Amino acid sequence: MQDNIAAILGAADEWSKEQNDVIKEKPRATGMLWHVGLVMKHVKYHYRCVIYGRDEVCRLSKAWQRQMGVSNEVAQNPFYNVLVEDSSNRYAAQENLIPCPPDELGPIPHWEVSKYFQRWTGKLYLPGETLCKCYPEDAEYLQSQL
Repeated sequence: MQDNIAAILGAADEWSKEQNDVIKEKPRATGMLWHVGLVMKHVKYHYRCVIYGRDEVCRLSKAWQRQMGVSNEVAQNPFYNVLVEDSSNRYAAQENLIPCPPDELGPIPHWEVSKYFQRWTGKLYLPGETLCKCYPEDAEYLQSQL
C-alpha cells in the first residue's frame, strides 16, 4: 500500500512539474493599463477585485459577449480576470476597471487569493511563482511600486 501511495505522489509531482513547464509568458500588449496584482474597482457594479490574469482582447465566445452586452468595439480592447470580494471570479473589460480609491483599498477576501499571490503589501498583491512566469513585466512593475 505504501508503494502505491508513493507511486501516486510521485506521478502527481511529475504532472505538476510538467504543468509548470507549459506555462506560457503573456507579453503586455500596447494599450494595457492595469497589472496583475492591482486592486481595482468596477465602475458599473462597484465591486472591489484583484487582477490575476489579462488578455489583449476579449477571449470569451461571441455568445458570452452578447449575453453580457459587450460591444464589438469593447471586445477588441484588453480584458482582465479578476477575483472579486464576493468570492466570485469575473472577466472585466479594461474600460470598466479603475484603481481602488485609497479609502477603500484593502485585501480582497477571496479564497483563491493565496493560490495566485505571495502576499498583500498594504497597497497591492505580489504575484506568486506561476503569475511571475506568465506576466513577468507585471511582476517587475509591481516590485517597482513597493
